[in-house]
Amino acid sequence: MPLHNLTEVNLRQYCKEAVEALEFWLRRVIDITLAPEFGVDYINAKSGPDNLHIIKKSVRDSIQSRASTNPGRYPRLVDAMLLDEEVDIICHPDLYRNFFKEYFEKSFPLGNDQLRNCLRKILEPRNNLAHANPISVRKAEQIICYSHDVIDSIKDRLKEKNLDREYNAPTIIKVSDSRGLVFHDAQIRRNNTGRGIIDLTNEQSASLRSGDTVGIEAEIDPSFSAEEYNVDWVFPEGVNAQKYNSNRRVVLSLTDDNVRVDFTIYCKVVSKKNWHRCGDVDDCVGITYKVLPQI
Repeated sequence: MPLHNLTEVNLRQYCKEAVEALEFWLRRVIDITLAPEFGVDYINAKSGPDNLHIIKKSVRDSIQSRASTNPGRYPRLVDAMLLDEEVDIICHPDLYRNFFKEYFEKSFPLGNDQLRNCLRKILEPRNNLAHANPISVRKAEQIICYSHDVIDSIKDRLKEKNLDREYNAPTIIKVSDSRGLVFHDAQIRRNNTGRGIIDLTNEQSASLRSGDTVGIEAEIDPSFSAEEYNVDWVFPEGVNAQKYNSNRRVVLSLTDDNVRVDFTIYCKVVSKKNWHRCGDVDDCVGITYKVLPQI
């Protein structure tokens, strides 16, 4: 559908998903490139004959402040990076030349300045999205086109390096609930088939009670369009549940029938391909709460 035919709400959501996908892939490139070279604390790494920090102080301080303020939301420093900080890191002349050039040189043959100019055209409309300011169709076109140009460049290079996923399928990258709990991909424990579990039964502050209402939302790898997969939730019988946001959010109203030590809700993602990463699903994460009786 042409962008000018979309409602304001749908246009903003479309752009938001494109920017989130871009941020996700830029963080991935930064992490898989710098961690092997400088270690997990590459944010604070130093290099060169003068032993200088590879990332400037203002960017380091901003990332570390954001991560320390909300460690539950940002399990790794890379998770706390914003788009403008990702751009500063990737487009730094030395870092680009020594580490990141290979991901972008085919699509941006004029070098890091060309890439930076492209990404800067996304920053202003991205800020408008973040602060609920109006966004024009032209700005939306820039967000969507430039974001996908950069993402496609990264994916092409990863395929050449055999670092793309063995199974190109949508997966759950974040789970959050209405009580403020947030679990990013790195915090979701997975078994040898890739299915995940978030066990909250030993977290006293996470316990629920009969009579509570809780909303749970799953975020899917934003590089996949929502039209490429279906999301479904499986929960114990007798639960009053309402689904929203293309089934990515479920709201549960608990009763005495739901009281138990291992109340588990499963979020399943199934692509529209003829095969699935786990046989019947492409990803599945179970969230287990302890549900207590009413006081």
